[in-house]
Amino acid sequence: MTQDSIIRLQGVQKSFGAVKVLDGVTFDVQRGQVAVIIGRSGSGKSTALRCIDRLERIDAGEITVCGHRLSDPALDLRTLRQDVGIVF
Repeated sequence: MTQDSIIRLQGVQKSFGAVKVLDGVTFDVQRGQVAVIIGRSGSGKSTALRCIDRLERIDAGEITVCGHRLSDPALDLRTLRQDVGIVF
């Protein structure tokens, strides 16, 4: 993650039962950058966003948002959500 990265997903995996929704997703969003997640219905867009706000836990990989490492057991979700918001 560079100093200007605001969001970083590295090798993120998420499954619901036998259905693998996210399979090794990796990307960075830099401070000031506009990013778009597009894809067909069921491709994992909403799941990726829900993972970024820790509404869903990932199975593997790492997500860092605004300096918050989402896999940190001491993560304060209230503090995270003061920095991260999602509108569906």
